[in-house]
Formats: sequence, structure tokens, C-alpha cells
Amino acid sequence: MNSGRRLALILLLSIVSIHTYARNGQKSFRDTRFLDSQSIPTGYNFYISSLPKIVKSSDGLFHKVNKLTTPKEYFLFEDHDFDGIPDKLDHDIDGDGVHNLLDHSPLNEQEKGVDKDNDGIMDHIDFDYTKYVDNRPLADLQELIKKDYGITIVSTIKLTNELKLFIDSVLSKNLVSNHKALEVIVIKDRNYDNPNYRGIYDKYWKQITLYKRNLSTNTNFQLVLSHEYFHFIQNQNKSFYDLFLKETGWLINNESISYQHNANTSYPIHKIDEHSQRYDTENTLTQYDNFPSLYSTVSPQEMFSEVGAALINESMTHIDFRKRYPHFNAFKVSHAYKIMSNFTD
Repeated sequence: MNSGRRLALILLLSIVSIHTYARNGQKSFRDTRFLDSQSIPTGYNFYISSLPKIVKSSDGLFHKVNKLTTPKEYFLFEDHDFDGIPDKLDHDIDGDGVHNLLDHSPLNEQEKGVDKDNDGIMDHIDFDYTKYVDNRPLADLQELIKKDYGITIVSTIKLTNELKLFIDSVLSKNLVSNHKALEVIVIKDRNYDNPNYRGIYDKYWKQITLYKRNLSTNTNFQLVLSHEYFHFIQNQNKSFYDLFLKETGWLINNESISYQHNANTSYPIHKIDEHSQRYDTENTLTQYDNFPSLYSTVSPQEMFSEVGAALINESMTHIDFRKRYPHFNAFKVSHAYKIMSNFTD
């Protein structure tokens, strides 16, 4: 071990103590592990010391602490339920079988919450009892989505007919055999850390979060929800996702991402810089019909989700659809449209 690494380890050990806590009346040591940087997959973040923490905010939901510290050489994480999954990536931190956002006490495996009407939805998030719903049909739709699809809808704002639209345009198509990788859809006012966010799919916590303030119309709400749902499909049906990328011409390796239209060697290979793909003047992919929107050129993941969302909502006539997908007419004759149509039909 070189002197720099030794110093980093000494400093880390000096601020971290091993915590004890009571479990079933017995004292146990927290599962605290060191990993070297080479063993951590790209994109993972680990907390130092006693983090991560789950905090309850003013909207009544529990949230992950977002500010991360990733040391250069050594990483420490906690595993509250000893399941081998770092708490930050664990959708059930206390290991009681209930998703953190559905659990009344997500750090106490002995207390899950109360379900008075036995509909599988804890009372603190059940539309039958919360202040965020003011009509019975929405409570019925929440129960239907839970019963038929295994997804719990959690909302901290008042809804209208968004859930009915979601069932009609997405869930009713039965694009997947189950929703093991999507347990919760959260509808909030906004993302305070990133105010421009409209929605996000978190594959580790198995949830979609939508930020209603940035979704001014039901059309925008539906398009963003559909887009994030196809991010879930990427994770749930990786074989189809990989086939789609191969057929449309994405070339991915450890060092770079490039695109060659429809994997046809008569077209040039374009190396992809995500930043440049957001600007029309620098974007080299908008010339191809596989991309229904500018945002679909950002990355393979975003292209897949934009293609899926555009296709299953193509009957929309609202101006917001045309604004989001200005290249839709050309896209309808593309190879990407054909592949996705075969999947959704």
C-alpha cells in the first residue's frame, strides 16, 4: 500500500466507529465493509461514516439523502438488514419485505404500518385515508393498479384523471409479464435538488418518481410517465433492449458509445458525446429517422425510452406531443419504429 492510500485509510478510520444496535434483544455489530475502488461498478456511490440516512420531509414521505461523498481510494457503506446490498441501493433497508417508501417505519423491521381495509396498501399512503385525494374513483384506481399490476401509487399532491390515463395507455398493453422491477410510482410536486426534473426511474429502489409542477398538462404527464416506464422495461427485459440497440445501430464498449444507422456499414460511424447531442447545431444524429426527438439522440437509453413513449402514445393529438416529437412523421417509417411496434403489438 502506498503512503497516499495508507494516509487515506488512517484518516477514514479516525472518523468512523463501529456502531452497535439492538436487534431482537441482542446486540449486533453493523455490517461495515471496505472495498477498493476497482471493485465498485461505475455509477455507484457510497456514503462515509453512518450515512446513508432516510429522512422524513414535509410532504410526509421518506427520502434518501442525496449529497454523496465518494472518497478516492476507500469506500464504506452500511447494510442495515445484512442482505449484502448497501443501504443507499436497497429498496427495503430494514429487510421486512416492504418497500422503503411504503413502509411506515423503514428502519424498523418490526413495524410496517397498518392496513385497515386489507387492500395491500398501508393506511399512511392509501388514497382511502390521505388528504391528497378528494374523490372515491381515484382510491379505486390505486387499489386496482396494486391488485392487477403489483404497483403502488403514492402521491403527495392532488390528482385528477392521471391514473386512468396511465392504465389505458401503458399498463393495459401488458408490455411485461410482471413488475418486479417497478414496485412504486411516486407523484410529487417537484424535485428540490434538481428543479428542472420531470421524472426519473430508479432501478435500485424499483420506482418511478414524477414531478407534477413541471408537467403542466395531462399530455406531458402521460408522455413523461411512459418514457420512464420504458426505462423500467430496459431493466426488466434486457434481451429485447439489447436487440433493439443492436438492430438500430448502437455500438457500445467500455470506452465509448457510437452510432451507425441501422447497423448498416454504408453509413458513417458517429461517436457520441452526450453533451453535444443536446444541441441542434452540433447534433449529428437528427438526420436519421430512428430519432423522434432531439432528446432521443442523447444516449441509447434515452432513445429506447423516447421511441417507446412516442409509439404507444401516437394517437395523441395534443400540441405537446408534436412539440416533444417534432420528427415523428419521418420516424413512423423508421426501423426503430418497426422494431418497437413488433414489441408493443
